[in-house]
Amino acid sequence: MGDWLEALPAHWIKGLGPEVFTIGRCSYETPGRYYHTWAHVLECLDKLHFFTCDSPRNVFLAILFHDAVYAPGRADNEAESAALAVATLERYSSVAASDVARVRRMILATAEHRADDWADTDVRVLLDIDMSILGAERPRYQRYADDVRCEFAAVAPDERRYRFGRLRFLQGLLARPSLFLTPLARERWEAAARENIRWELGELRHRQGWAERAATSVMLRLGKA
Repeated sequence: MGDWLEALPAHWIKGLGPEVFTIGRCSYETPGRYYHTWAHVLECLDKLHFFTCDSPRNVFLAILFHDAVYAPGRADNEAESAALAVATLERYSSVAASDVARVRRMILATAEHRADDWADTDVRVLLDIDMSILGAERPRYQRYADDVRCEFAAVAPDERRYRFGRLRFLQGLLARPSLFLTPLARERWEAAARENIRWELGELRHRQGWAERAATSVMLRLGKA
């Protein structure tokens, strides 16, 4: 199955048939992906080793499938990814139904990247790892921002419209009291993430003309899409 699988702890993959890994891996081969690729999954798995989880296997499975279905701009990516994970695990694993349900809920949580009252340590770890790119070194962060733009090129070819959506998203992140939910993630990535976001906001505003900047400011204040 490849070096990536051989490097995983045995308790992460216990009870999983080889089809689970094949389906998970192949799902990231759909066209139009630049950031939401298999490389993103591998980066997330590398970081999982540093976190303490209640059920590392559940977090591993959520990472494996969390972007399995991805189309830029679609609102049902997470729901479809969760459905694929459930169908695959029910058919090709001996994972308990309660754990399959947990994996499903964890993947669905990545839609908003917020921890609701039910969110336990494992959910918080998953969300922090998925968002850890925000705290990457600047060249890696810049490549991430460029890759996201490439993914949205097909559905948002208008640069002004894309800039507005990205500005709104980034400003929403900065408005949060904390970008991360676990102490380890806040220690490792919070400060760098905020610096990266401020940098990207500056880059986006620099590309705007004065009229676009003024219109964006008004629309953001009014909360318009």
